[in-house]
Amino acid sequence: MTNRDVIDVLEWFKTYRATEYGRSGFVATKDVILPQGPLEDFSHTIEPHLRRLGLPTSLEKGVIHLIKEYQVCKKGTALTPEQASILKLLGMQMAQFKVVIKCHWTKGKGFHKDLDISSDDESDDNNDAIEDEPMGDDDDAEDDNET
Repeated sequence: MTNRDVIDVLEWFKTYRATEYGRSGFVATKDVILPQGPLEDFSHTIEPHLRRLGLPTSLEKGVIHLIKEYQVCKKGTALTPEQASILKLLGMQMAQFKVVIKCHWTKGKGFHKDLDISSDDESDDNNDAIEDEPMGDDDDAEDDNET
């Protein structure tokens, strides 16, 4: 709930973005390739987990080593659960969180569809003919049911 102007709030949500970790099914935005060699950022205790995720690892003197170069993901392909877990362990955030407002409530006016303000990622093709219409006040619904 806010006392700010409706247009200001809708514009804020239109441009708001936060990065987050990609989940299974998310399409990778870049290639991620791990070079052969030590993975010094990880504790030795996580090595079995990395191996279960598909990384070709070995433990040498308490340091995890990647036995060979490993491609975690390829740009444009959907992430598997294992790839998403590896990227999260590496701290690599590829996804963007955004909120798309479809309607809002105003005291005294009720709910209204917000079709005139679309996010930067959405096309405006479907929004040209529809204006800010109240929701739930469908008086024509009773007429449609009569035969």
